[in-house]
Amino acid sequence: MGTDTTDKKIQPQTEYLCNVEYITSDSDGNIFFKGHLAEQFDFPFEHQEVLQPRLVKVQQRCLKMEKLGLPINVTNYLDHTLWQHITTPYDPFLFFIDQYKTIHQKDRSIMFYYDETDQGEKTLFHYKIIDLDTGNTITDHILTSQYFHEFAKEGGYQKVSFDGDSLVIHVKWLCWMEENDFKLWYLNDDAYAKFLLKSMENGICTEVPKTTFDAFKSSHPILTHNYLHYHELWMLSTEITLHSESTYTLKAFRTEGTQYMATNVNITINLYEKLKAGS
Repeated sequence: MGTDTTDKKIQPQTEYLCNVEYITSDSDGNIFFKGHLAEQFDFPFEHQEVLQPRLVKVQQRCLKMEKLGLPINVTNYLDHTLWQHITTPYDPFLFFIDQYKTIHQKDRSIMFYYDETDQGEKTLFHYKIIDLDTGNTITDHILTSQYFHEFAKEGGYQKVSFDGDSLVIHVKWLCWMEENDFKLWYLNDDAYAKFLLKSMENGICTEVPKTTFDAFKSSHPILTHNYLHYHELWMLSTEITLHSESTYTLKAFRTEGTQYMATNVNITINLYEKLKAGS
């Protein structure tokens, strides 16, 4: 979330700590993975032979979080028992790991905010309301001085919250998902697409339902139908999801037999402009 300091990216020292790839630190004992705060160790640090295995553990846990599409932060790192069993980037339970602090429910409808921006004395919340029976989704926003749970309560929504350690929370969430036919509505394109896109990384392709594939394909014009990426031909969308000084990140899609695949692809800005001019 926008105001969650655990999501904050801080630039620590550039040398890897104990030669463990991607792991750096600062003088306060904060441990970073690719610049994202993940853990905090006592400072001064232990001897290298003791510290290095601990850092490898941090590295491996963060690599899996990255592969699943989970934000690298202290909360997700410490709640690893919630996600350690997950093997696929779009496992439905990832949604609840990402949103379980924000979900509110009224009868067969849930409300949650997926983005917040501090605007002085008020906060801009972008939120969704999903009908659990039909999968129909309403996307809206509100600028308010209230906390989101206060706004939701005014609409008759109560926060869904489970206390206990991570494993207990995990079990309770799984029960909640089953009781509310979670997977039924989660395949709704609008509810599914945003979170699925978070799980795509360059070079990692994800199987998607045909309805989601069709929705992605039709949401923006196709830049090219024949982009060679890792020895496979992909359709590239014109939509730019991320950009740097020299590259754009685009959504890419292809079929593989009866499967429908999606991923993100990085291309140079110059190539993007050439393909767009020729389309």
